[in-house]
Amino acid sequence: MSKSVSANVKSISDPTQQTADFPVQGMTCSACAVRLEKALTRAEGIETAGVNFALERANVSFDTNTTDINAIAGVI
Repeated sequence: MSKSVSANVKSISDPTQQTADFPVQGMTCSACAVRLEKALTRAEGIETAGVNFALERANVSFDTNTTDINAIAGVI
């Protein structure tokens, strides 16, 4: 069974680069946001990542040749 991923995706100047904004549920403290941000930045194809605990959002810039939103959602 495939899981549906909800993310707002925007292409930036380079067509192989995209930015996506993901909802994040289940964080219980700001340390969770820091750990998730570190995990995202270590994942292959992710250029930058920012996680906001209060807004329960993760903003990720990535290379579409290397990864996609489903792989990123798997990290989240």
